[in-house]
This record gives sequence, C-alpha cells and structure tokens, in this order.
Amino acid sequence: MRDSRQTTGGTLFLLALIVLVGAYLRVVNLRTAPGWYPDEGSDLNIALNLAQGRFQYFAVDGTLLVAARAPLYHLICAALFEIFGYDILVARAVAAFAGLMTIPLLFFVFKNSLGRWQALAIAACFAIFPSAVLYNRWAFAYNLLMPFFTLFFWALLRLIETRRARWLLLAASVTALAILTTWVAVALVICLGVTGWFYQRRGLLWSLPLALSLPILFLIVSYLAAPASFMQDFALTFSRTESSLLAQFVMASFNYTVFLGSNAWMIPSIIGLFLIEPRRVRALVLLIFFTMLFFVLRFSVIADLGFYRVLGLVPFMALGIVALLWRAVPRLAQIIAADAEILFARWTWLSQRTRIIRISKLLGVSIFIWLAIVDALFFAGVTVFLRTPIAAPTPIDAVLAVPLPDALAAIDFVNARARPEDVIIASPQIGWALRGRVADFQQTLSYQGFPTDNYPTPLEPARFVFDPTPANARYAVVDPMWEIWATEKITATTQLLNAVAQWDVAFRAGHFTVYRNPAR
Repeated sequence: MRDSRQTTGGTLFLLALIVLVGAYLRVVNLRTAPGWYPDEGSDLNIALNLAQGRFQYFAVDGTLLVAARAPLYHLICAALFEIFGYDILVARAVAAFAGLMTIPLLFFVFKNSLGRWQALAIAACFAIFPSAVLYNRWAFAYNLLMPFFTLFFWALLRLIETRRARWLLLAASVTALAILTTWVAVALVICLGVTGWFYQRRGLLWSLPLALSLPILFLIVSYLAAPASFMQDFALTFSRTESSLLAQFVMASFNYTVFLGSNAWMIPSIIGLFLIEPRRVRALVLLIFFTMLFFVLRFSVIADLGFYRVLGLVPFMALGIVALLWRAVPRLAQIIAADAEILFARWTWLSQRTRIIRISKLLGVSIFIWLAIVDALFFAGVTVFLRTPIAAPTPIDAVLAVPLPDALAAIDFVNARARPEDVIIASPQIGWALRGRVADFQQTLSYQGFPTDNYPTPLEPARFVFDPTPANARYAVVDPMWEIWATEKITATTQLLNAVAQWDVAFRAGHFTVYRNPAR
C-alpha cells in the first residue's frame, strides 16, 4: 500500500512539474508576446459588444455569423471583461488556461489505456509542443477545442469500454459546447454517430439531438434578433461547403499535402497515430483526427494563417509523437547495445564490458531523446513565444501588431485625441483598443461595394451602424496588414490606401502611420 501511494505521489509530482513548465511557456509575457493577431482583435470587439447586449462586429451589426463566429468563447470573455476589464490579456488568459487544462487532462485520459508513463510523456510533449505553446498564447476561440476534443475522446473511449449511456451523454454535451465554440467542430457529430452506432445505438435517438441543441438554439436566437441579416450571414458562412462531394475530396487531398508540409512535426505525429496500442485507442483517435481534418481541409488550407482551425487536433499530434518514440526508443536501444557489444568484443582488456554496454545504451538513448524531444520541442517552443532575436521571421508577421511598442504608441496617440463619435479605420489587431467608432478597413471596402477576403459579396449598407467610408472618418491607422497582406489579397485596398494617403500624417511609429482627415 505504501509503495502504491509513493508511486501515485511521485507521478502526481512529475505531472505538477510538467504543468508548471507548460504554464511558464504559456503565461510569461502573455500580453505582449506574440504580436497581436487580427482575429484576436475581432473576437475582442465581438465579446465587448456582447457584454453590452449587441450582436455587432466593429461597424457591422446583425449576427455573429457575419464573422463566421460561434458565441461560447465570446460569452466567456464578455463575462470576464465585467470582472477584470476589457483587455487582450484577459482574452489570452482564457486561451492559455484552455491549453493548460489540457495537460493534466491528457494524463488522466490516457493513464488507464496506455499506462501512466506514456500518459505522462503525452502530457509533457503537449506542454512543450511548439504549436500548442504558440496558439495557446493567442486569444483564439479554437483553443477551447483542445480540452473539448480530449474530453470527447475520453467519453467515447469509456463508451466503447463500458457501453454505458452516461458516456454518450458526456460526449454529446461536449460536442454541443465544441460546436458552440466553432462551427467546424460539427465534425464531432459524425464521430459521435459512428461510435454510438456500434456501441449504444438506441442512445443516438437522444444524443445526436442533444449534440446539436445548443448550436441550433443559438441560430434560432440569431434569426429572431435579425431575420434578414441572419439569412445573409448564414449563406455567407456556409457557402464555402456548397461544392460537390467529389470536388471537396479533391480540395481536401490537395490541402492535405500542404498541411503535411506546413509543420515539421506533422508527418512524425501522423505516423505515430497508426502505431498506437491498444487497437481501440488507435481506431478512435484516427476516426476523430481524420474526420475533423477532412471537414477543415475540404474548404481551407491549413498552413501558416490557417493552422488555428485544427487546434483541437494538437493534443492528438502530441500523442502521435509519443507513440512513435515509444516504438522507436526500444528499437534504438537494441541497436546501440548490439553495436556496443561488437565494438567492445575487440577490446579484450575491458574487464567490465557488460556495464560499459549498459552505459553506452543509456547514453545513446539519452542523446536521441535530447535531440528529438528536449531540444527540438522545448527550445522551439521557447523561441517561438519569446520572439527573441534568434527566432526567424514567420510568414504571419505581416498581419501581426509588431513591434508592439510602435502599435501601442499609435493607439495611445489616437485615443488621446479621438472623440467618442469619431470614425476610425484600422486593422482589427489594433482596432479593438481604439476608442471611437472603429471600422475594420475591410468593412470600409465592403461598404463601398468591393469584395473582400472576409466578405465575398458586399454587405448591404443598412447592415452598418455608421458610415465607415474615408470621407466620414477622422483617423485611419495604416499598418503592414494594409500594405502587405491586404494589397496582395484584396485589389481595392490600393484604392483605399491612396485615398487615405491624401490626408495629413498625424503620427508615425515604425510601420504604423496615423492619418488625420483634414476635412473632419
């Protein structure tokens, strides 16, 4: 009994250390690193408006579907804004906590089926996994999918093992919350249906409606609040999936190739997923992983800017890495031991060959683990979030509010001078912090009738709370997102930049330029 308690205590101590490492990587310098991302600004503004009782996204009202958003993350942030104030740190803390909560969840979920040591390794791998560390530090709703997907897997695994309806109830409830977080999580309904069909068929009569209940309720409320806007936004949000099934498979196959090349850990983790034992765990993980992956890849490229759409799968990527190592390390130890025996057999003067072979095996395996895990994962995670001088630039830098001191200087300049009624045109990553009537520059273009990346068809002018055109604006804050990303993606951006460039330059800090309309 004492040995069992000591073992449990030692395991929990190691888990606590892993959680502390994960917390350090996710919390230190959280407000400032990495740079502020556009979607963060969008979600902050939506949450602020929800806290004030409005379905509004900067200058556009109606429904959250205009930004393809589901409300759970924003409702959580809105509640916390009432307590801690409106700040990006609060929203980022929610995302970081979701990732941090996933670390012990992974251990307890896999402890019985894979063993405590492998479960600890999975938790440790996720704690330092670069993609998990980076995206947990951004205020993305998709971060909530990490604990939700982990709980969903556990519920279905327990359903397979026990066939009890209570696990189907848990899986359906988690599915409802996941879909209420982001619409792509509807893929879990398929996983729920497939697993339930084999292990609790009668339970599907109530579990599938339960899984869809909260999302449908939200859609009904959105429709009742603004019927015309809802129909337009609903068509806009789900129009990306209107192509034929064959076309979706072709698109998914192409995007899958891009997905595999977008991250150095993709291929090893996917290989590892096929090596998981026992079989029931492997089958369930593969079902969830590839169902979700297909749902996203059929309409979107998951690389650079788009990786956040599959954040729910990152815990399984960590699982795949560990499963691969769990197979590779014993084989590596055998190879090192065999080579050491051959080498030392020629040195007859060595009297303690067996001990030297053991030391060589331990040393070789330790070097492999250091190079494959500690150095490659841990230090990659550290440099990614600290954005130290040795960290290489990334393809998403053009849309980040970096360097942040320059962005803050521009924000402070405008806030010190803008009146509440002033219209300000800006990118979302800094627009959320501006005081006034802020419009995303893509909304300005859409109001003028131009198609944009977020609004494929121009929105009706009646959808706008105020006139967001340059003629009605007092300030415009131009940053690299306008000048680099938008000019490549949206043809009309150049026309907007030229119009704003005719104004007075009121302030400039690095790549951030504040223009003031002399007519306002």
